[in-house]
Amino acid sequence: MQRLWQWLLAPRAGKTILLVLLFGLALFIMSSSNPLPFGRLSWQVYDAYQQVAGTSQRRDPRIVIVDIDDASLAAHGRWPWSRSQLADLLDAIHRASPAAIGLDILLPEPGPVAEDRQLRETLERSRTVLATALGDITPVPGGAQAKRELAPAASLLDAASPERLGHITPQLDADGRIRHLYPQLCTPQACRYAMAVALLSTWTGLPPRVDSAGAGQTLCVAGFCLKTAAGGRFYLPYHHASRFTYLSAASVMSGQVDATLTDKFVLVGTSAAGLGDLVATPRDALTPGVELHAIQLAAMLDNLEWRPLTHGRWSHLLGLAWLGGLTLLGMRRGHHAWLRPVRLATLAILLAGPLLIWWQGAWLDPWPSWLAALGVALLWDAWEGATLWQRHRRLYRTFGTYVPHAVLRRLVEEGGEQRLVPQRRWLVVLFSDIRGFTALSEGLEPERLVMLTNHIFTELTSVVHAYNGTLDKYIGDALMAFWGAPLASAQDATQALACAQAMQERLHAINHWSEQYGFLPITMNIGLEAGEVTVGNLGSRQRLAYTALGHAVNLAARLEELAGQRDEPILIGPELAQALHGTPLTALGEVTIRGIRQPVALWRPEAK
Repeated sequence: MQRLWQWLLAPRAGKTILLVLLFGLALFIMSSSNPLPFGRLSWQVYDAYQQVAGTSQRRDPRIVIVDIDDASLAAHGRWPWSRSQLADLLDAIHRASPAAIGLDILLPEPGPVAEDRQLRETLERSRTVLATALGDITPVPGGAQAKRELAPAASLLDAASPERLGHITPQLDADGRIRHLYPQLCTPQACRYAMAVALLSTWTGLPPRVDSAGAGQTLCVAGFCLKTAAGGRFYLPYHHASRFTYLSAASVMSGQVDATLTDKFVLVGTSAAGLGDLVATPRDALTPGVELHAIQLAAMLDNLEWRPLTHGRWSHLLGLAWLGGLTLLGMRRGHHAWLRPVRLATLAILLAGPLLIWWQGAWLDPWPSWLAALGVALLWDAWEGATLWQRHRRLYRTFGTYVPHAVLRRLVEEGGEQRLVPQRRWLVVLFSDIRGFTALSEGLEPERLVMLTNHIFTELTSVVHAYNGTLDKYIGDALMAFWGAPLASAQDATQALACAQAMQERLHAINHWSEQYGFLPITMNIGLEAGEVTVGNLGSRQRLAYTALGHAVNLAARLEELAGQRDEPILIGPELAQALHGTPLTALGEVTIRGIRQPVALWRPEAK
């Protein structure tokens, strides 16, 4: 199990497994056939893009909305108006020779016979499209069906052919906003086209035609087309750069604005408070319902392509490319100058990708990509955390008893795992040995011998750590330490000498303790030398140890033996003496040392 865990945390295996998990996660998140699969989150981003892109205040010169507003109600009486008043309004519009008229007002109940006759004659003369509404809508493949219809009264319907009926059925999303309409809704008796489609059909005299295209459909009247998304929905392009001219019905009925209506598509609706035709849209929480049909009509006149895309195969590939780029860039080590801009560019594509697709006439919900990217980050952080924990554990296990805690913290922060690899380094090596310890130990019981050695090495090790040295090993009653690895410092030479002097001073405290517990006093000799050696995890397959090998190590050990023979507390080799320039030292001449060909110059520190 431990080997499996280590293999999983190995860089190459871990990255491979992580990539598989990330791509699997991306495919799972992006596999939805729903163009906006994350509900309110998706809609919020969708609305934000609509608002940001739809900042233009340009007015569409082809469409005019005649508004039964508060001023009109004040001038002509409260709502509902009589059929005669509606007929007068439509007559006033018709005299201006508009392209077509759409009446966005439901008239399901019959009125007085004379008034209905007057309105019917006006509707026939002006070729006005009447509003109808459908209910109990059920999505079906390629569109939707309705079970019931709220049609105009029969006394009015006689004057309008079926082609001059346009449905105004709103489609509310879960948050109460209207983002899409059905261009075509069918009941068991007949199919009804949306108000904008019926207006174009009345104007051109040509019937609409529907062509299936993939998941959606293309609906055209003459050369004016719109494309629907899956399920036959037409998503209203609120971002389309258009606003509409509103004329008060009172002004139209007084004949003040006839020229404004000439050759225009005219939609008659209401915006007066309390009439119930103000709806919530991404553009505004109080949008006149008639404006939805104007937006759809403008989109058809411009052949505007706009539809949310399902997350099909190509969007999977796009998402995987984004995720792959982010993952590979996140895994790449080093400080290459090109790495940061490439990462920023990848992130920019991930964030701005939906906007780029937007400019091509479609909307791709970014939440699957964003959530997949979040999954990438979480999985990557988890893997990095696990590997970091494993690395820290290995460093603590390797260096925990060698170096002081301050040095160990630096190693962990700097990622010191590479320092375990054997390498050539300039080190200062120290050997210390207790004189006559063999004879001393022979007269002690094992328990007291352990007590004495534990105390001596505890005291001496604390001195080594206090001067930022690395404890290499205990060799019987001897101690080996070095400076310059795993962390190097400009003060390695001076710290090593200061440590040797502090160890000799610590003997006073050790001997005081020894006297209290009935041990004989001890003396110690120390050898120091510097030079380039091999340092790192060395040993066999069965056991590795962080240690140093080389000429300086051997010479420091010989100097420690020579110090005992010459009754010198501390002996310093020639290379360390050269590194300690400026430090008061006493030259002791050259000696021949066993195992070393050339005579070695000896030095000792001057007494403090």
